Amino acid sequence: MRDNSRSSTSHALVTPIQRFLFRFVIFFIPLIYLFIEVLNFELKGIWIAYLISNILAFFVALFMYGRAKRKIKKICKLEEI
Repeated sequence: MRDNSRSSTSHALVTPIQRFLFRFVIFFIPLIYLFIEVLNFELKGIWIAYLISNILAFFVALFMYGRAKRKIKKICKLEEI
């Protein structure tokens, strides 16, 4: 018999804080540097970096969702057997 005493939130793959840090550190800060220092977009570069970092974070989340969905399907098939 399984131990279901833990809450479902403890099984979260990625917490909101991790999502924020991933988007901010991995995408936003390097893009700000790229647009302001390298491409000389000045203040407009921050807004472009913000937009692109959100788009990139969306695609990363979509990829992670697909992987998690496949793993869940595989687990469900194993439990049926």
